[in-house]
Amino acid sequence: MKKRIVIFGGSFDPIHNGHINMALETQRVLGGPNVCCIIFLPNKESVWKIGSSNPCDKIEMIKLAIKDYVNLFVDDFELKQIGPDYTYLSVRYFLNKYEKENIDLYFLLGTDQLDKFHLWKNAEEIASSIRLLHYPRPNCHFNLENFNKYHFETLKDVKMVDASSNEIRNLQDIDVCDSVLEYINDHNLYFLEKVKTYIDEKRFNHSKSVAMLAKKIASQNKIGQSNKYYIAGLLHDIGKNIPKSIISDIENKYSKYMPIDKKLYHQFYSAYIAQHDFNINDESILDAIRFHATGKANMSSIGKAVYAADKVDPLRGYDSKEMICSLMNNLDEGFKFVLKENRAFLILNGKDIANKLTLECFKFYLD
Repeated sequence: MKKRIVIFGGSFDPIHNGHINMALETQRVLGGPNVCCIIFLPNKESVWKIGSSNPCDKIEMIKLAIKDYVNLFVDDFELKQIGPDYTYLSVRYFLNKYEKENIDLYFLLGTDQLDKFHLWKNAEEIASSIRLLHYPRPNCHFNLENFNKYHFETLKDVKMVDASSNEIRNLQDIDVCDSVLEYINDHNLYFLEKVKTYIDEKRFNHSKSVAMLAKKIASQNKIGQSNKYYIAGLLHDIGKNIPKSIISDIENKYSKYMPIDKKLYHQFYSAYIAQHDFNINDESILDAIRFHATGKANMSSIGKAVYAADKVDPLRGYDSKEMICSLMNNLDEGFKFVLKENRAFLILNGKDIANKLTLECFKFYLD
């Protein structure tokens, strides 16, 4: 079978699991990875509201995302261009690069790109010099005039992964592979720039560490939606700096839990910030944040993971390896282990365990 090369252009800021799915499904339909290779072609131009990554970060994240797959590659041609990175110039570049090889060359586009293709610079040149592949969206109509005029070919029976780079940049979803998330976490990209403005550096690093640990606990326990654990862990301490002006509001809203040490009020304020400043409306995430410091009776899996990750975070500076190992093996048993150790620590250091929430938590799980 003739070799096929597919150029997959986009902002990839960041590359997510939907992009990887498109590449793998395209490979499958076109004969498999031994016949078809996909070249990711990140571009310079994109539109966003929260800080983008620089070209080097884009390339590194793509490399991390594709490293375990056969015949997936990345080319930085457009990122190196001076001036606009027009697609027709990229097509010329690839035609010249592969002119001596016996291949079929394709350019892969989604439905949104197909609908606007007539607006692309030198669209006719692109369509006449390379085969255009349309990756359809389910239950989504497309511009039939463009489809026919520019001779698009639609990939049939492909699977869809609903992911959005914009949602990832804004912390509405984290549908990226673990290695890309670790890169984002380590380099303070996207939503982390905003998170950093709320807390000091030590608390910021602690929050990132708790987020990754909570997600890993969920993954190791084979609990679904582990990305929610990351979000809850990242934002659990976002309300540490509570304005004095809202103390009374917190006490009124959570009066049924009062009296409680004011140092614990931040869990309630963190949930408020997560919802109102970061638009987190998933109640399982908000609830985990809201009670991460005190615990409570009948906690959810995400609540247990965030509570425990907060207490055993390696950045706290003590040996928590045994508790972390226990959490990785079995979340429920590991949580009880952490809870027992934390109760002993609080009593030894004269901390508040007499509040209603903490007492109910200890009684529910330990007594």
